Amino acid sequence: SSGINAEWPLRPGDIPVADILDVEIEADSNPAFTASEVDIHARVKADSQGSDVVFPFSPEPIVSQMDPSLMACFLVSDYTLNTASYVALSAGKISESAPNAQIDASNPVMNTAYFKTSIPDFYAAYPDAAITYKVVNTRYPLAEFDHDNVILDMPVDLTVQVGGADVLTLGLSLTVEGNMQHTNNVLSGQVTSASHTTTVKSSQIGDIAVGSIEGVIDDILDNTVLPQINAVITEGVTLPIDQYVTLNKGVVEAHDDFVKVCADATLTDCDSALIPLL
Repeated sequence: SSGINAEWPLRPGDIPVADILDVEIEADSNPAFTASEVDIHARVKADSQGSDVVFPFSPEPIVSQMDPSLMACFLVSDYTLNTASYVALSAGKISESAPNAQIDASNPVMNTAYFKTSIPDFYAAYPDAAITYKVVNTRYPLAEFDHDNVILDMPVDLTVQVGGADVLTLGLSLTVEGNMQHTNNVLSGQVTSASHTTTVKSSQIGDIAVGSIEGVIDDILDNTVLPQINAVITEGVTLPIDQYVTLNKGVVEAHDDFVKVCADATLTDCDSALIPLL
């Protein structure tokens, strides 16, 4: 093990995650060898490419048991996803509107006539007028792993416009749940459910009974931001071990605040220097 211990501090470096941030892995101590496994304690730090960023959160310690039937286990804190989200998806970075390709101008909810009964003051002020809906995030999406799911919490503003003027602005607390899987070194998934709570932030058409328009809100979310979120989850995140190993068949388990990926693995050329030391 002395050869490995001498070589280990030379291995870590900056691992780029797309063009968003760098993940820096630095060993806290020498690897600990037992009869069944090698335990490597390491500190992971993320910063945006080109400059350091102070994040408004920090990782919690995570501990889990090795799966002896597979070659390696890798624990990913939700901190990893949140650093990327904080850098890339700050307030205003997610912005969608309707009409669009999914919900065009001919849809009944795109005209004030649709609200003639549910919001009569709206129709009275703007009879038979075309509507534009705009959805913008007001904070980065906050990710959490829990019970085999990834959960995203993201507040958004939904603004209703007529003739380019804001008529109604709603504050939505949007919660999205998705499942997870891994293919080689990519952790991905798919949106399985979404829910939200609604408050009225401003109104030019008097008091609004939010319950009377929840169906419309669901329709707009389903055809604006939710497809964008699903596309990101489906594309997935490359685990920051890509330089060193390729994960093959294995299992994914979501625990409280981290996800555990255990798999058989193939070493990359980057680790070829370690082989003689074994």
